[in-house]
Amino acid sequence: RRPCTFIARIVPSKTVFMVFGLFSKERALQKTIEKATNKLSQQPDRWGALEKLKEEGSEEALYGLCKRWGVTSLKGVEDEVEKNWVVDVLVEKGNSYPAAVTGQTTEQREEGRRKNSDAVLAALVRFMKSSNELSLSYPLRVIEKIADHDRVIEIVDELFASEPPGYTRFAERRIDLIKWFCEWKEATDDEVISRVKPYVPDFDEVVRFTAIEGLGSRD
Repeated sequence: RRPCTFIARIVPSKTVFMVFGLFSKERALQKTIEKATNKLSQQPDRWGALEKLKEEGSEEALYGLCKRWGVTSLKGVEDEVEKNWVVDVLVEKGNSYPAAVTGQTTEQREEGRRKNSDAVLAALVRFMKSSNELSLSYPLRVIEKIADHDRVIEIVDELFASEPPGYTRFAERRIDLIKWFCEWKEATDDEVISRVKPYVPDFDEVVRFTAIEGLGSRD
């Protein structure tokens, strides 16, 4: 008789297969993300990986799509096309309804759309918090098209809190945030002033200029 392994003795064989199957799926997904974010890959290879992530549609896959913004490929035009494609895909996903089911109510379909939106927003927030990417312009473009006013303000406040006025080696993130927030049409003057005014005396000259210009545009 074949000797039993320790795992086989304590875990049913069906469960073992399920666990290893899950690990295998996760490894495959990570490899796909690596392909999609490899700036040295040929564009067809990256496109294929990006399409797979779109089809997968899980929060981890959506996060993988976001990570494409964090790398710059060798060809500028291709790079911009791919990053804009990710914006479009995430906006579409965040506003999409689940497949219609007989007897499903309008409220249930709307709940399905909210779940899709929440999944995309979770991936976006995770990317912006964990990434060393200096620019926030791409994720902010998605957020404004899929989140309601209160959710946008909630996310923006988290971002402002992570970028307090004062010295920083890299000011691009707060510059993007200030510029975008001042231009966001759903924000009230009071919401903009209370959040942007502290950056008027900022250490960085470009941040100061962006804040002053943004506040002036609200007149």
